[in-house]
Amino acid sequence: MKQERSNPLGRKDNAWWDVTWNPITGCTRVSPGCQHCYAHNQYDRFPVVIHGLGVGTYDCPYDREPIPFSALVFHADRLSLPLHWKKPRRVFVCSMSDFLHEQVRPEWLAQMWTVFSTCQQHSFYLLTKRPENAPAKMAGLPTLPNVHIGVTVESYEYERRIDLLGDIPGGSFVSVEPMLSAVIRVMPPYVTWVICGAETGPSARPIDLDMAYRLRRQCADAGIPFWFKSAGRGVTIPEDLDVMEVPNAKQ
Repeated sequence: MKQERSNPLGRKDNAWWDVTWNPITGCTRVSPGCQHCYAHNQYDRFPVVIHGLGVGTYDCPYDREPIPFSALVFHADRLSLPLHWKKPRRVFVCSMSDFLHEQVRPEWLAQMWTVFSTCQQHSFYLLTKRPENAPAKMAGLPTLPNVHIGVTVESYEYERRIDLLGDIPGGSFVSVEPMLSAVIRVMPPYVTWVICGAETGPSARPIDLDMAYRLRRQCADAGIPFWFKSAGRGVTIPEDLDVMEVPNAKQ
């Protein structure tokens, strides 16, 4: 029987974060990796808990009914949450959205960056499939040592997102999850971490483990820490792919 995975962050599961924080929720699908989106599925199950109830204002015309997930919402009441976490945490920010979505307002991000700056004990991680929106959305935001920005690249057709990552202040990691085809791009120097994994959920598309092995070898050759998150529903991760590396203790 295979032993439980040894997580370097001290947890029993394979998550690379300690907690999620969602000051922004809502999204729309933008590429094939979004087909079975976890956030959309969670909204379908718990629409009010995840996204909120309409109050009939100009900004939110959905009066007393669940707000459609395609209409992004900024939850100002959630901004203070990280301030109450005294123990340092790795925080996955906007797991229920894309922080560079077209509907996101720059002032929302400015308020989030104020929290990042105040909570230097935490490390904040943000993922996007829309790095091309960074210049307009992030103009004037400071580069903070505890803020790490990544791009999702589900297949070779979207490797261009890696190039755009280099132009984003704090851009540093790549998530190949769900891995739908080979990602053969040699990672540039600003990429300090690669996460890889299969799609999850009842309709998940299977991963070709040979592609994951190839990406793992690329990272090893380049000296880039590699984290393999999942081989898919009901699939045991092979021992020689059972890798959970992190860039360094500060991240």
